[in-house]
Formats: sequence, C-alpha cells, structure tokens
Amino acid sequence: RVMFENVSSVDRKDMIIGWNLINRAEKGVGIYSYEGEKLVSVYPDETTSDDMDTYSEMVVEDLNGDLRKELILLKNSTSTLRSSVRTVGYRLGRVQPLVDQPLRDGIMGYSQIESTSLEGGGVKLYADVYLGESMMGTEMLQVTADEIIYETQEDEVFNLTMRSSDLPSRDVNEDGIIEVPYNTPLPGYDSEVEDGALYLTHYNQWEEGQCIEIFSAVVNHENGYMFIMPPQWVDQVTVVTTFVSNEWKFIRFNETLENDSDALLYINVYSEDEYKDRNTISQRTLVDTKGIFEYYMYVPENADPELALTLEQAREQFQLLV
Repeated sequence: RVMFENVSSVDRKDMIIGWNLINRAEKGVGIYSYEGEKLVSVYPDETTSDDMDTYSEMVVEDLNGDLRKELILLKNSTSTLRSSVRTVGYRLGRVQPLVDQPLRDGIMGYSQIESTSLEGGGVKLYADVYLGESMMGTEMLQVTADEIIYETQEDEVFNLTMRSSDLPSRDVNEDGIIEVPYNTPLPGYDSEVEDGALYLTHYNQWEEGQCIEIFSAVVNHENGYMFIMPPQWVDQVTVVTTFVSNEWKFIRFNETLENDSDALLYINVYSEDEYKDRNTISQRTLVDTKGIFEYYMYVPENADPELALTLEQAREQFQLLV
C-alpha cells in the first residue's frame, strides 16, 4: 500500500508505505520524504534507533486542521489476541507516536473501519472486529490530535454491538451517521447459538454514550436482502422457513413457530432459470431483481388486521443488501 500525503511538511508530500511482513499478520509501515535527491525515512526516523512500526488497519486523517495528516494505526496480534490503536504525526520537529490506546483482549482481527468527522476536529472510528468464528462486535473511538476516547471500553457498552453474523456497521439511512448492528433472537428462538435460529438485527446510533435505535430488521444474508420490521411487528412477529426453497414466512408469534394460520407475509427468492411452482408463483408479486435473482412477495388476504400490511407497505420495508 502506497499513499502520498502531507505528514512531515505542508509544502511537500511524503510517501507512506505499508508492506506485508514474513510470518506475521500485521504489516510494516514507514514514512519517507525526498530531501534533495535522497529518499530518507522520517518514520521511523533514520537518525535514531527507533523500531519499525506495524499495523493491521490504517486510517490517514488531518486530526487538528494544521494541513498535515496523522496516521491512525489499528494493531492486532493474532498470537496474543491483543489489540491497540496508535496515532502518529508531526510534533516537535519530527514524526513520532502521539497517543496509544489499548483495546480489549480477544479480538481476532478487523473486518472493516468506518469513520465520520467530529465537530472541532478529529474523527470517530467504528472498527468492526472478529471475536470468533461467527461473532462480531464494533469498537468505537473518538480520535483527536491529543487523545483517544475509548467509547466501548466498558463491556456493557461493547456487548450492545455484538452480533452473530457478518453484519457491517454502515450508514443505513444515509443521514451521515454510522449505524452499528446488534442481534437478538426472534421470538420463538431461545438462543443465539441455537441451530437454525433467526435473528432481529437492531441498527443503532451512538451519541455521547447513548444507544439510539433507528430501526430493526430481519436480514437474509444468503439471499441478499433485509426486511425492516414495522414497529408494531417487533416482539409480535417472527420468521420461519418453509418447505419451499428460499422462502421466509412472517407469522404472528403465538408461543409456537408452528402457526400456519397467522401468516402475514411471504418473501421468495428465485434465480431466473429456477423452476417455479405454478400455484405458488401465481400468488406472488415480483418486487425487485438483482443479477440473476428475482424477489417476490405475497400478503395473504386473511392476514391479521391488527398487524397486516398492504403489498405496497411491505415493499417499502424491503431492501437489497449492498
């Protein structure tokens, strides 16, 4: 990875190089500058005995508005499962480490990093992290020129970012604020580790340590869509699979998942050349397509009037995954 940014000077760009290290998951990083006709190392400073720095993920931002960029290095050791964040920038005549912040133990790696600007300078980082084969969480940090505020340091806060599937943090409603997903089992599924369990995913914004839910949705990763649950459906409606391939049935939860009489909505996914049962497809309405896949919906005429949606209302709650 090679970038050209103003780090050591506002008058010329430095070359930031990240490279793979032999037998290590982390990468090496160096910052170089041309002085005269010579390429010199400004980080680590070649005039000192400083060691080479490393990173797993790197973000480059101007954290204090001085027209110089700082490096935010997110580190992770796959051998010790220890992680940290370091800022690097130009201070007192040289490029050097600025702030180090340890993260919690047990992180197995980073999935992605999202960032948004902070008022007054700096960025807020949303680091999606792997916690195991099927678990993820999000570390949130406010990073400025002088400090790193570790918003998810307390377990009770971090636990509200944990989910059992690979759901990235993202701006789901395009308001410029990142939403962080959090999973809970749908009604009728007792545990997140239950075989075949389906989940309700809560998309939350975090402001000054407070969790604000934007909406809840059921997410079908395999078929590439999500359905935003109407508020009146949350805790009242669950989802079951059927004998029809790639069909989800939404039912009023009445202490059992075997509840054929209270169906509220069906969503089916077919590939273009896949066989479609004539009786089934005659009831379905095509609502979207993506590549070779077609997405259909059906709202039963006898759906519970307290919870029923029209087909148009159901369409509005449906989104393809990006």
